[in-house]
Amino acid sequence: MKKFCIAGIILLVLFSGCTKSPGTVTKDFIGAIQSNDLGKIQALSTDDTANIFTAFSDVIKEQIGEGTYTVAKEDIAGDTATVTIKTATGDEHKFDLVKINNEWKVTFKK
Repeated sequence: MKKFCIAGIILLVLFSGCTKSPGTVTKDFIGAIQSNDLGKIQALSTDDTANIFTAFSDVIKEQIGEGTYTVAKEDIAGDTATVTIKTATGDEHKFDLVKINNEWKVTFKK
């Protein structure tokens, strides 16, 4: 019985580390915008958000730009998060995320 408990704890620790942080999801999302990877945009965002980004991908890509960016700030409050990224030119953009089925997804706040 003791072996099962230890094995269960090990599995729990391993699987809890599989969830990407909001900052990582945001960086992946921006990379998908920059490369026009609509499949990845859809996978990393809520359905409503994916539709918005698909419809306005050119405008959004222009705002994000092609340069590099870093995560400047990551605020997590339960199942919601706000990630601020900073572009190479110093511009900052905020992204809102929600946790759905233990995965962070970019969402558009109305």
